[in-house]
Order: sequence, then structure tokens, then C-alpha cells
Amino acid sequence: MIAGDSLGVQIRAARERRHMTQRQLAGIIGVDRKTVDNWENDRTTPRNRMAALVQWAPELGDGALEVPADPRERELYYLAIQDMPAAAAREVVEEYRRRKRTA
Repeated sequence: MIAGDSLGVQIRAARERRHMTQRQLAGIIGVDRKTVDNWENDRTTPRNRMAALVQWAPELGDGALEVPADPRERELYYLAIQDMPAAAAREVVEEYRRRKRTA
């Protein structure tokens, strides 16, 4: 994976490294095969299933998403990403960190 790869490219690469079909991944994550296809082709993003994807392929959290390591921050991130783009969700976590430092 290249650092600039889209999340869809990263998901496809992770799936292919595991020699899985889109249908197999969809079964693990709990979505339709077409949903996986949409993710891999960057037509949609896996907002509500990101936690399941990172559990299945932890390296996805190290790339485009930068999922926080701290459990509280990670929970906040997953809640935020359901309603906003990943960049905005990261900003929510950064604001949480700033407030935690000053408290």
C-alpha cells in the first residue's frame, strides 16, 4: 500500500492479501457484496462499518484513517465518523485531546 492510496484501494489490497472474495469480506463485516464493491471503487465510504473493518484488517487503521490508539479516543472517533468525513472526525478527536490536556 502506498500512503496516498484511497481507503477503497487499501480495503481491496487488504482483501486480496487475504485471498478473499468481496462476498467473503461482506459476510465477515455484515454487509452486502455490492457495498464492498462500492467501498473498493470509492463510490461510498464505510462509515458505520469502519470498526469492523479495522478489526478485520488493523492496517486500515494505520493508513488513511489514523484511528486513535486510546480506547476512549477510538470510541469517540467511531461515533464521529458515522456522521462526518474522516478528516472532521479526526479533528473531533484532536479537540478532545486538547481539552483533556487543559483539564
